[in-house]
Amino acid sequence: MPRAYSTVLGLLLLLATTPASLAADGDAGRGLEKSRQVCALCHLVEEGGQGNASLPTFPGITQDPATDESRLRAWLAVPHPQMPQFDSLSAQDVEDIIAYIQSLK
Repeated sequence: MPRAYSTVLGLLLLLATTPASLAADGDAGRGLEKSRQVCALCHLVEEGGQGNASLPTFPGITQDPATDESRLRAWLAVPHPQMPQFDSLSAQDVEDIIAYIQSLK
């Protein structure tokens, strides 16, 4: 099994078995810091930050009425191949990033 596939599968299993109450434990401040480390390599994660203007921005993602925690969780669980740092995200990192993105609404 290719490493990337097993990493995504492992993350999906971890997220599937994570209690829903953990979402309430997401910390937006930690999410911003993790987003700066991992996501800001490509995406604009905060106003005044740097990122590729042709990619979805975190503030822009919050403007989509369909964006909710479950959609964000699915997006973070099955990243696109250009997201090289994703196998370093823990379940708590995912919850923190979700909390940060949700805080931008």
